[in-house]
Amino acid sequence: MTAIIILGAIFLHRAELCRYPQFSLTEEYTFRIDLEQEGLQAWDVTKNGWVSTTNVDFSLDKYLVGELKRTQFRGSRINTLTVDSGYGTYVIKGDPNLEENTLKIAVDNRSIDGSRDNLLGITSIKVFPIEVTQGVGKDETTEVWYDITLTSGTNNRNSGLNPCTRVDYVITIPAACLLDETKINIKAPKSQVRMEESTFDATLKEFKVKQDLGWIDVDGVSAHRCDLSTGDGQISVDKASAHVLFLQGKVDGAVIQARNVSLFSSDSECEMISVYTEGFPQEEAYRKDVMKCKVEPGKLTVDSEGAENGGDPAVALTDIRGGSIATSVRLGKQTLTTRACDGFTGEFQLITPSGKVGISKKAAPANALIVLPNSNFTTLKPVSGSAEEVQWLAAMEAVMPGYDWPDPWIHFEASNQGSICINYTAFQQEQLEDHVIRMEALTVGDLQVEFEEPYLGTLQFD
Repeated sequence: MTAIIILGAIFLHRAELCRYPQFSLTEEYTFRIDLEQEGLQAWDVTKNGWVSTTNVDFSLDKYLVGELKRTQFRGSRINTLTVDSGYGTYVIKGDPNLEENTLKIAVDNRSIDGSRDNLLGITSIKVFPIEVTQGVGKDETTEVWYDITLTSGTNNRNSGLNPCTRVDYVITIPAACLLDETKINIKAPKSQVRMEESTFDATLKEFKVKQDLGWIDVDGVSAHRCDLSTGDGQISVDKASAHVLFLQGKVDGAVIQARNVSLFSSDSECEMISVYTEGFPQEEAYRKDVMKCKVEPGKLTVDSEGAENGGDPAVALTDIRGGSIATSVRLGKQTLTTRACDGFTGEFQLITPSGKVGISKKAAPANALIVLPNSNFTTLKPVSGSAEEVQWLAAMEAVMPGYDWPDPWIHFEASNQGSICINYTAFQQEQLEDHVIRMEALTVGDLQVEFEEPYLGTLQFD
């Protein structure tokens, strides 16, 4: 028995050493963004200066014993930053210095093999040019940007290629709008990913994370598109501004949470058209070329297997504003809270073949400026349950008959569907964009939605 206990302790010790290897070496890769820079340059340690190249594969694909790795680069815009690793952690944060123009990537390579050659060989980098087309029609231009790919060969097992290795990344991005056309992709099957709130000021074109096991924690992201995908892990979004936000749980057990999300509209299907000055002949002298685009509303989509035990709940969406919301969850409870009108305007539908559907209304606080239907006016709401509230409701019903007081902002077509603020002229733009909430449980699951009464703010009285 003692021998078995000792053998078990040895295996546990080896497993822990493999999970977090004791030898490490930290490398820092940088890319200085210079919009006036022509061509790509790297810092050459042997020459103590920048050198230019036209090679597509600019840096070493992998570390070779006796050769120097190039880790510092400078060029124009970054098109795509891809980080590909099997096992490790990732922290993305924004640089607090608004004048900073450098992307910084610190990689802590860890292994049970402490040799320098082995540690340096874990992570490799490629930087190569790509032609990017900007503009439409006569304004179309072609620029050379750069794709950056970091690959870390890691393995948290005692056998196979690169046994007992892991990497821990810290990616610091400039916050001065230098990455507003940049896509960041993180591919890490076994990982923990955290995006700090400081990145919210650094607008991205796309931010994507794809993993199988672990958690994704986003404290702040601002991007045109944000895709977060996990296996049976957890996704938590605490602050986001996006045109498209896609959250995916691919395996039973996934838990998805999102709060404080702003969805914005964006132009799409743009084309250059010719128009003529009104009242003048349709001749070349009076022709003007203008850009015409279709406005596409923002959207939050959840596609998840859900959680067998309900996830408590499996999907929780809180304070979602603007755009449309679509959820498709195999099983588990789903919850959503949003404010009527300025948070959501449009139609809603809740579908579950086996489960409960609950739609509740949260009253605005006392002394709130309530938005009135079919007008641009507000009124002060009295204290709930008071004599003033009874008089206020009677006055509203007399002045604006035909509305379902005390909540004229919500209309039910059935117990599970209806519309929000479709008769509110103050929110005509939102009505034109045809926003829709569609929440669906594919097999089993309760659906709970809470709409907050629309108001613009509260008044404080001494």
